[in-house]
Amino acid sequence: MKPHIFRSSSKWQLICLIGLFCFYSCNSKQSSDAQIQTEHLDSAVVTRDTVSRDTATLIPSEAIKADTVPQDVVSAPDIAWEKKFTGKIQGFKSQAFEFALESESRVQIQVRNKKQAVFKLYRKTSDLNETVVKDDTHTWKGELEEGDYQLKVFLPLKLAAKKKSADFEVTVKVLK
Repeated sequence: MKPHIFRSSSKWQLICLIGLFCFYSCNSKQSSDAQIQTEHLDSAVVTRDTVSRDTATLIPSEAIKADTVPQDVVSAPDIAWEKKFTGKIQGFKSQAFEFALESESRVQIQVRNKKQAVFKLYRKTSDLNETVVKDDTHTWKGELEEGDYQLKVFLPLKLAAKKKSADFEVTVKVLK
């Protein structure tokens, strides 16, 4: 006896099944192509650096994606370390940078290209949730506790909706 799907009364079910299979396989290919294009356009860079305040040294770790290379900067006397990240954002896309602090530190964050780019600072917690430390600003100076942080640079909604793009430079300073 033939399985139920191959009975003559179920030919339409078979055709629909084949059609659904083709539809989903085409969509998955298009979504993977779209994901590749999005990654190319977004060029989101995620880097992670660990800072030791006692030794005032920067311990770099690997860049997950190296479209934008962070540049070390010579520090002023009141700065333990300074790191610059550059990139380009467009529309609703953003770029993310990660860093870790080994002890409580005074930190200053500044985004150049103030007319367009802003940032959000997140603190990663042990239960994998993120807490917003600072939201939608160009510059910020304050105390941060020991821990892992992520800085996301993006365009404000009005500019993102118009599909504008902006080059930017973010400076993260740990002060002595």
